[in-house]
Amino acid sequence: MKSVIITAALLVVSGIAWCEDRVFLKSGGMVEVRILSMTESEMRILDETPETPGAGPVQGAISSQEVAYIEFHLSENERRVFENLQTAPLSVLEELWGIRFHQLALPRSPIGAYGLELARRWSASDDPVDHQRALNRLEVLMTRAWDEQIRSEAQAERIRVLLRIGEHQTAEHEASQWLAQTENPVLLLEAKWMAAQVDFDALRALEQEHPRWEQDEDVKPERMRLYRGLLESFLEPSLEHPRVRVAAHRGLISAAELAEFDGDEELADSFRRDAALWYPEQHLQPLSPP
Repeated sequence: MKSVIITAALLVVSGIAWCEDRVFLKSGGMVEVRILSMTESEMRILDETPETPGAGPVQGAISSQEVAYIEFHLSENERRVFENLQTAPLSVLEELWGIRFHQLALPRSPIGAYGLELARRWSASDDPVDHQRALNRLEVLMTRAWDEQIRSEAQAERIRVLLRIGEHQTAEHEASQWLAQTENPVLLLEAKWMAAQVDFDALRALEQEHPRWEQDEDVKPERMRLYRGLLESFLEPSLEHPRVRVAAHRGLISAAELAEFDGDEELADSFRRDAALWYPEQHLQPLSPP
C-alpha cells in the first residue's frame, strides 16, 4: 500500500490539474467546471470545455444563491491519498492544501481533512516550529472549514497542542469558550472532555508543587475541588449520555486514571470493569489521544 501512496504522490498534482467539479443548481441544472473561488455572493468558475467550437477555457461566475451543492471530483490518484491520509507523504498533503485551499468553506470539499492531517503530523513533532504551524492551521480550520466535525476536531487538537507545549491558560480559555458556544450534545461532550484535560493537568501541577497538600489547609480545598469536578466530568457521559458510546467509555477510563492518580486502585479497577462490561466494543479500541 505504501508504494501505491508514493506513486500517487508523484502524480497527484498533475492528476488534479484538469479535474472538473459538478455544480448542481437549485433550478435543477448541473454544470461541470473548475471552481476558482467562492464567496457569499458568487462562485468564480473556469469552463474548460465551452460550447463554442475552437474556443479556449472561459472564466465566468455563478451566483452563490443559485448553487444547491457541489460534487468535488477527485482524480484516482487523489482519491487514493484521501482514503489513506495517515500514510500519505507530508509533501503531498501540503500540495493538496495549496491547490484546494480556496474550497475550504465549500460543502463536501475534502480540503478540511487534508488540513487536519497536516496539523496532527506537526503537533506530533518535537519541533516548536511545527507546533506553531499546527496551531495556525488548526485556527484556520476552526474558523473557515465548512464541516462542523472538522471544526470540532480542529478545536480539540488545538487544545491538545496547547497543553503539550505548556500553554495551560490559553488552553483553559479556549476550552471554556468552546463549552459556551457548543450546543450539539456530541460536540459538547468533546468540549467538556478537553476542558477536563486542562483541569487534570492543573491537578497534577498542584500536587507536584504541593506534595503535602493534605496537610495544607490553604491548598486542600482547591485540590479536592479539582478532583471532585474531574470525577463528575468523567462520569457524566456514561451516566447522562450512555448512548454516546465512545465518550461514555472514554469517560470511565479517564475516571479510572483519576482514581489511580488519587491512589484508589480498587475504585480504578471498578471503573475499568464497568467500561469493559458496558462498552465492550469500545474497550478493544485505542483511546483518543488526551
